[in-house]
Amino acid sequence: MSNNLNFTGKYSMKEVLKSIGYWPLIIKILWVTNKKLFLLLLLLNLLIGLGPVLNIYATQQLINKLSSSNSIVHILPYVLLFCSILLTINFSQAFKNMINNLFNNEVLNKINIEIIEKANSLTLEDFENPDIQDQVKRAQQESGRVPIQTFHLMISIVTSIITFFSVASLIYYNLKWLVVLFLVLPILYLIPNMKLAQYEYEIYWNRAPKQRISWYLTYLITNYRSFKEIKINNSGPHIIKEYSAIVHDFIDEDYNIQKKRLIIFIVVDLLTIIVVGYALIKVVTISVQDQLMIGSTVALIQSIIVGINKVSEISTSIISICQNNFSLDQYFKFTTFSSNKNSIKILENELYLPLEDIYSIEFRDVFFRYPNTETYSLKGISFKVRKGETVAVVGENGSGKSTIAKLIARLYIQDSGEILINNVPIERYNTEDLRKNISVMHQDYECYEFSLRKNISITDLNRKSDDYSLKNSIENANLLKVLEKLNNNIDTQLGKWFKEGVQLSGGEWQKVAYARTIFKNASLNILDEPTSALDPIAEEQLLINFKKYSKDKIAIFISHRYSNIKHADRIIVVDNGIILEDGTHDELYNKNGHYFQLYNKQTGIFSAF
Repeated sequence: MSNNLNFTGKYSMKEVLKSIGYWPLIIKILWVTNKKLFLLLLLLNLLIGLGPVLNIYATQQLINKLSSSNSIVHILPYVLLFCSILLTINFSQAFKNMINNLFNNEVLNKINIEIIEKANSLTLEDFENPDIQDQVKRAQQESGRVPIQTFHLMISIVTSIITFFSVASLIYYNLKWLVVLFLVLPILYLIPNMKLAQYEYEIYWNRAPKQRISWYLTYLITNYRSFKEIKINNSGPHIIKEYSAIVHDFIDEDYNIQKKRLIIFIVVDLLTIIVVGYALIKVVTISVQDQLMIGSTVALIQSIIVGINKVSEISTSIISICQNNFSLDQYFKFTTFSSNKNSIKILENELYLPLEDIYSIEFRDVFFRYPNTETYSLKGISFKVRKGETVAVVGENGSGKSTIAKLIARLYIQDSGEILINNVPIERYNTEDLRKNISVMHQDYECYEFSLRKNISITDLNRKSDDYSLKNSIENANLLKVLEKLNNNIDTQLGKWFKEGVQLSGGEWQKVAYARTIFKNASLNILDEPTSALDPIAEEQLLINFKKYSKDKIAIFISHRYSNIKHADRIIVVDNGIILEDGTHDELYNKNGHYFQLYNKQTGIFSAF
């Protein structure tokens, strides 16, 4: 499947045939979801498809018998036949609706899980790509319902064809030309509606970026973290105005679509009524001339009406399938999408090396630039860190410090150079095994709206019931005083999104993020700006605790603050993607170099306050 996620579809007979090509894939999804419900739906839909023909036949026989006999004994069997068919059809329809609801939910859940799993498998480069973000949005909005919808349309087409040819056989005996006309009518219906459907889908396709913006604007108004700033700065009216403008554009587009649809409907409906009216005149003429029985005349009229309706249903289903085809195309492209340049190379399982522990990590002449940029964030950096070392990586904002952490965690892949784990190229290890041995606290850490227990144990949910380790992590993060204030102890809900949630301060949330990092008990721990929300005393205590915790591990501490990094065994100074200096605090300070200047400048600023 192509990795091209752009809209290229055109409504044509080629698209109709392409839609049919997706049917085996859809059937496979539905079959895997629930075989019994799938087969049951097939049988019920086929039975319901035969319903109109059976109903016409029963009506014909009943009316003919009523007009030719006065005996209730002779009429009663036809009454029972009519009622039995009606009851069977109604019962089948009710049962089908129940099965539909159950099956729809199962299919929707399966597809949503598949979409979530696919999103989880994307690289950070993919996730930072706005085109892929739009694709994720489309997949979430459209794709979940499309396979089951298309299945129902497939069944609708098949059952409508069965019904159509069944009634056509009744019509053909008396009005051969009408059957031919019935086959021409769908073309008159399809051509304008397919063009409208293409126009409609292109509009919806192009909406995805604006829909993400409108969602984000809504999120800003309703989210706790942004609510305070918006309230204080009175930004709410501006955001609401911007949201309303986007929504009004959508409404205007929808109005134009519906206006075009109404015009097409009126024209096509007028043509259909003319055909039906002429056909009814011919039926009446034949009935009078040939002296058809009343029941046969009624049956012929019913057959014409049912035939016209089925022609319309078939045409509508074809249009809907073409509309779904674009969503299906995007769904299958998204679920089979794989990264290009920066995707991690997959080796055969037996070629990966086992990784139980990381005792060294080394960068050798590593270059890296972010996608769609010309400037290198790292320019040939080289360093090595061994077990038992606590290394601080310092530098100004944008110097390339955080990029190092992203490369170690394989969120991005270096453009050139080597990254070695235990003196072996990092590519020789399975990424999942590697990440099991790495714990990273990112500077944009997440404040999960979970309990404190789950907030910390999310790095290793297999140990979420390990209260001893959880309490150790809480103590190491200096969160014991916070724990004492919580009504439900470690199982207290945090945040304000859900009932009985407790909101923490910025510094407390940062400590929770630190606690989850060390709870993982990984052999390589990276803290990226972990103390930005902490006061100097809390910052120093956390770094001392981190150094003690990491005595038999590799610890990397990334910061642009110099006040407490002297506790590190080594300090690597990064500037503009290059390592300028590497050594202990005393060594670098006594060199009177870049570190000396920045350290004195920063500590001087703090001391001035």
